[in-house]
Amino acid sequence: MAAHRGYVRRKCIACRQHNEGGSFGFSGGKAAKHFPGGGATKNGFDPHYDYGKEEVFPGGMLENNLLPFKAAIDAGTSAIMPYYSIPVGTKYEEVAYGFNKAILRELLRKQLGFKGIINSDTGPINMMPWGVEDLSIEDRYAKALEAGVNIFSGNADPTLLLKAAKEGSAQIKYIDESVLWLLEEKFMLGLFENPYVDEKKANEIVGNASFQAKADLAQRKSIALLRNQDKFLPLNGGIKVYFEAYFRPHGRTGNTEPQIYTKSEYSNHITFVNTPDAADIVLLWVKPSMRPLFPSNDKPLRVVLSECAVDVGDINQLIAKKPTILAINFTSPFVINEIYNEESPSIKAVLATFGCTPEALLDVVTGKFKPQGKMPFTTPISEDAVLKNKEDVPG
Repeated sequence: MAAHRGYVRRKCIACRQHNEGGSFGFSGGKAAKHFPGGGATKNGFDPHYDYGKEEVFPGGMLENNLLPFKAAIDAGTSAIMPYYSIPVGTKYEEVAYGFNKAILRELLRKQLGFKGIINSDTGPINMMPWGVEDLSIEDRYAKALEAGVNIFSGNADPTLLLKAAKEGSAQIKYIDESVLWLLEEKFMLGLFENPYVDEKKANEIVGNASFQAKADLAQRKSIALLRNQDKFLPLNGGIKVYFEAYFRPHGRTGNTEPQIYTKSEYSNHITFVNTPDAADIVLLWVKPSMRPLFPSNDKPLRVVLSECAVDVGDINQLIAKKPTILAINFTSPFVINEIYNEESPSIKAVLATFGCTPEALLDVVTGKFKPQGKMPFTTPISEDAVLKNKEDVPG
């Protein structure tokens, strides 16, 4: 994720199938995306949209984008997905990466040595053909094939691709090349020898205790301790704690009842109470909620809490009552200075979570698990700092 100029680009870098029409799901091989990175879009807008299609490099750091892909290739990734963005102000042709021969054939294959499948990402032919909008569908297929794309996602109808091949705009040699890459992957995975799975194995694998233990450990390891004033954490035994999780879905009007935790398994260490007035300490877990990316418009997705379904006034009233441990669920690189800065007298500790359970957070707060997580992105000190940051330069 990257936050630039007050906007947020929320698109995964690690490979997963998510909602992209089976992208990478066809083989089960290792995959990575989006090549060659996508966080430097102009003003931070998302390249799924026309107003976000340009990727700019005012800091001259395109080479930095390649570092994770070099590591992925060295680790044996077998599929890479280029992004929708158009590189602007570089030596490369100003067409989207999926149509960009110098990016895919010269940079990815020749310079970086990638020897696997190039997946188009979903919809660059008919939905996001940035830089080639004036070409026909058939000519877009031809340009993407020549650039090096081997599989097209998001469109299950090959009619126009076949038409382009029959009429000669899409050269058969590039189609043959793609078939070879895809067949090689399937042979390496053993799908021709044994394409079936053992259905009975599902009961042994799904939700088994060993996997759950690893998931529980991963959650605890993910939590990052950002501030710990005067070694306030871990909490001492016998202390009274008001533990509230604050979450309001974006766009919902009216009051939302807070979720108050009273976990009995911690009763021998800390005592949970139902009101902040009865507590020695407030443990507040804020879960901001952003405007959905789809559908969207050309208005920025701001990362300040007051724009992310957080009533800053209510929060500040609560944390003023008692010494407070503040946990923020960072689904994006939120700017939190509306409720916390280094001068905030009542906030004694700040933690970052990434979708963990309450039990995982409590284990860290109470010292049952030592915090060891690291932030995967910069947490901006203010929105002004975001606005002044160059698109391709780390915060």
